Amino acid sequence: MSTKEIVADLLERLPEEVSLREVAREIEFIAAVREGFESYDRDGGTTIDETQAKISSRAKGNKTQIEEEQTARDRVFWEVHGGGLAWSNSDASDSVMVAQALLAPSFHRLLDIAAHFGLGFLEEQWNKLRKETMAAGYPEEIQKIMRAAPIVERCLRHMHEGLKAGAMAAAVPLQS
Repeated sequence: MSTKEIVADLLERLPEEVSLREVAREIEFIAAVREGFESYDRDGGTTIDETQAKISSRAKGNKTQIEEEQTARDRVFWEVHGGGLAWSNSDASDSVMVAQALLAPSFHRLLDIAAHFGLGFLEEQWNKLRKETMAAGYPEEIQKIMRAAPIVERCLRHMHEGLKAGAMAAAVPLQS
């Protein structure tokens, strides 16, 4: 299916009152999924078993490792993907950087974070940020969360859908 056909199909499926921003986000998501499939076709990927092994090995970390991760920062990753998130604090931890990315959501940035740190980590940080912000009760911070929520949740939903589609595609051989 050509790019033009994919966009035409998308436009047919969207409601009449959809905003241009929502259309752009949907196209951005489709482009990211297609790039992922192209990358998989070009470079290969990991099997479900390999992915589960990676997740299990991360989950087995002890409390000390988790505490270290909360204060650690993956400088190389953030040099590439963190432009402007915490410019006043060059030592901000990964958790702080992810929180900033969640408050200024961009699908590609959140997708990069999920690919690097894990979708579970990204979701965990989002839930923690929402819970702590609501508990603190500062109106300005709550407003930021409320503004970011629909975008972040749409991005997370799209990532889950992409993973599900990728797993289904990996399980069923493509017909030539």
